[in-house]
Amino acid sequence: MSYLIYLCIEGNTMKTKKLHNNKPSERILEHFKGRSEVDVREIKEYYKITVPGINDNAVYARIFQLKRKGLIAVVGGDRYTFSPKPVWQPTIFQDAKKVEQLIIKQFVHGDFLIWDTSWLNEFTNLQAFRKLIIIEPEEIIAESVFFFLKERKFKELYFKPDAKIIELYTGNSQLTFIIKALITKSPFHKFNDHLPSIEKMLVDLFCEKELFVSFQGEELENIWLNVFKKYQVNKSTLINYSRRRGKNNEIADYMKNINLH
Repeated sequence: MSYLIYLCIEGNTMKTKKLHNNKPSERILEHFKGRSEVDVREIKEYYKITVPGINDNAVYARIFQLKRKGLIAVVGGDRYTFSPKPVWQPTIFQDAKKVEQLIIKQFVHGDFLIWDTSWLNEFTNLQAFRKLIIIEPEEIIAESVFFFLKERKFKELYFKPDAKIIELYTGNSQLTFIIKALITKSPFHKFNDHLPSIEKMLVDLFCEKELFVSFQGEELENIWLNVFKKYQVNKSTLINYSRRRGKNNEIADYMKNINLH
């Protein structure tokens, strides 16, 4: 088998890499064919057998290239799948888009996330009557964002509503805007850092039962199961965020109860 050898010098170290001409990506996919999850240690062992002398940095570089090509995906920790599902990609409708652009323009350096509960219709059996636009600015600007949008005549706009306010005032409105403080280190979407990741949405639905009352019970289970069935879900991201919300044990039990382990 012919190959090209080239040298790469970094500082005082010299690395030798072999560029094979027989599609190494296809070979590793064939090797792990049929496996739902593969530990990084197994991937290292594979490369150390097929590419003698390869070091860990070079292995991780190859894993990175496989991820960029969409051939593998992280499922949690140091575990990968060689049968990756698509990344969930929401459509930003006009109601949310308008709010996003206003906040970006007014609060140039402020962090925030925004999401639309109509995105969940993809995963539910019943279509929700009302639609919530959830706006999550970082704590330091959350109240300022509320008054800023209030001045721009946004109707049905609520700041950190409690269960009573939600029950009394938001139940009959077809479109409601909810502002609540962003939890630090909330996971965001890989293609738009103003949108939440699917892992964050799942955890928030579980934790905030009063706010997301339309998506509880059987519908919550439908959402979780359908998301895992259709899209990539990073379990480590999900559990880490649930830990920040103080619900990691409950969510771990919930995942077990609905057979997501």
